Amino acid sequence: MQFHNFIFSLPYLFILFCFLTVNFLRCTIHRKYLISGGIFILFFGCRGFVGWDWYSYYEIYNQTSDLIIQKYSTEPCFGFFMVGCKIIGLDYHGFVLVSTCFDFILLHLIFKLYLSKYYAWGFFFFIVFSMGYEIDLMRNIKALLLFIYSLQYVYRKKITYFLFYNTIAIGFHSSAILFFPLYFLLNRDINKRLIGSLFVIGNLLFICHIGIVKLILLPVLTFMGGVYSMMLINYLDSDLFSQPYGLSFGFVERIVTFFLLYKYASRLEQKSCINRLFINTAYMYLLLMVYCSDFSIFIDRVAAMFRYFYWILIPLLLFGKERISYHKVLISFYLFFSISRTIALTDTILYDYDNILTGMRTFYDRKNTWEHFYINNY
Repeated sequence: MQFHNFIFSLPYLFILFCFLTVNFLRCTIHRKYLISGGIFILFFGCRGFVGWDWYSYYEIYNQTSDLIIQKYSTEPCFGFFMVGCKIIGLDYHGFVLVSTCFDFILLHLIFKLYLSKYYAWGFFFFIVFSMGYEIDLMRNIKALLLFIYSLQYVYRKKITYFLFYNTIAIGFHSSAILFFPLYFLLNRDINKRLIGSLFVIGNLLFICHIGIVKLILLPVLTFMGGVYSMMLINYLDSDLFSQPYGLSFGFVERIVTFFLLYKYASRLEQKSCINRLFINTAYMYLLLMVYCSDFSIFIDRVAAMFRYFYWILIPLLLFGKERISYHKVLISFYLFFSISRTIALTDTILYDYDNILTGMRTFYDRKNTWEHFYINNY
């Protein structure tokens, strides 16, 4: 069985091309809304058993009755969401379709609010940087999108609305509790020299493979003891979960992105003051990537939640009216990086795409493939 093949990535590259094309269509913005929605829902909402987490969600959904939420589906909003789909008689694939429509509505509101005429570029960069959330993390994506939508109330200083949306977000995934402190942090005017210094130092540590997380946390956790401390120690000692990130194309991309934001932050804020929230998110994410690089599970589970700034800031930088330096070179760089990253994330057999409209493999067939892949790789 061939586990890695470039062919597996072709459908995902095709969907990138579709959104790239939408950006250059000469039509009204409302027609772009409809086209983007159609592409997104047909591709993600009608997918078969693709990715990782359908392996769990399929069983959870089928074992959830019309009135009872299973004990291992802890978040109440997601539980009620499943029950609602069950009540109206939907099977698992109907549930995935409704879930995707829900996600699209939130993405539509976000891109309409923060990107305006660069709307379709938001979907392009969402696929590049956060497609895994849509395919595999059905609870997390809803919590994340509710938080991003609520950022407008951070800027407007309306904490009640912010708390309302993020309380619902916790109902979809408990990780949303991390978003609450950001109300007090993201709208601050941060010292750019301090951020620049921290980024340079962090990258020197990264290049020298000096693991800050292990160096600081292991002695502290060992001293504290307790169940959660031991769990974190096991993660830090694990070759699988604490595999350090190395030098890669992604490292180059983060350097380029940091210096772009560092140079053009004031211009972005002049376009819209709310962009400060995304800029500060970017600084936070890029610093986490260098200082926590020796703790890969933290990067995958926590830092990845803050990649949403790419969806908003990169389109504004690359395609805004005021051209940035080396404009065409940077567009080429990000397009090439987008292709490279998409291939890297989807070239495994688990992402061998199929669709309920054109024919798909059965659950048991895909389950057998999933188990063979897991055994041979982990």
